[in-house]
Amino acid sequence: MRTNTIKIVFSGLIFAVAGYVGLVSAESAVYKSIPYAQAPVGEKRWAVVEDVVWDGVSYGNEFSVSCPQPRYGLGVSKEQSEDCLFLNVWTPDTAGKHPVMVWIHGGGFRAGSGNIPGELIAQEGVVVVSFNYRLGALGFMSHPALDSKVANYGVMDMVSALRWVNRHIASLGGDPENVTIFGVSAGAMAVNLLMANDDAQGLFHKAIAQSSYTTWPLWYTEDTYHNQRYWDGSPVKRAEDEASRLLAAVGLSEPSRQSLEGLDAQALVKAQQ
Repeated sequence: MRTNTIKIVFSGLIFAVAGYVGLVSAESAVYKSIPYAQAPVGEKRWAVVEDVVWDGVSYGNEFSVSCPQPRYGLGVSKEQSEDCLFLNVWTPDTAGKHPVMVWIHGGGFRAGSGNIPGELIAQEGVVVVSFNYRLGALGFMSHPALDSKVANYGVMDMVSALRWVNRHIASLGGDPENVTIFGVSAGAMAVNLLMANDDAQGLFHKAIAQSSYTTWPLWYTEDTYHNQRYWDGSPVKRAEDEASRLLAAVGLSEPSRQSLEGLDAQALVKAQQ
């Protein structure tokens, strides 16, 4: 990154033992289910999200619903909804100025959630943040009917969450000038993507990629695609081509923006399997 000193750590350790939430007693305060962006529904489906400014209200001790995905369990709630862009904060002391660690969950960009035992790290004197981001076709798709040049909405959700941290974390005892992003598997790939993302510049200062894909590419949009781009001997996939195949599987061979906005989210989830 051009403006930050980045420490990169590659590790095989996995943090998201989300099945143990609530089983560990820790000296930390928790704020769950805080909205960080407008719900990406209706006309906002497949659009870059609009940030939500936090009103300081605590939303309780329950995790939010998870973003639509093929399964639930181990940190993924049975209740799922596109209105899922929420984050959670664990803090040892709201009056302090503690290092901040922002967890980005894995799951192949198709599954997972921010439902983690953040108190395990918060009890060591660190403010911990986790969040949900759009998954699968709802988070990573481009199609001519959308009239958008973006295909990485899930990554832009991550940037929005980091802006929330930059804006609000000081009020919860965190130091906005000492933010580490960390993740495992797809979450680690997200760490790498954010390191190269201009919109994320200045929003974090250290990065930990655990069991990362390193340079495995997301699909390219028509505007950024080049036939000479290869990965492991095979051409990189074009986002519009993959979207057309997916939509054909749900019976939309020539979709309009309106038909895409009205498409059942779970039908997309099922088709992408």
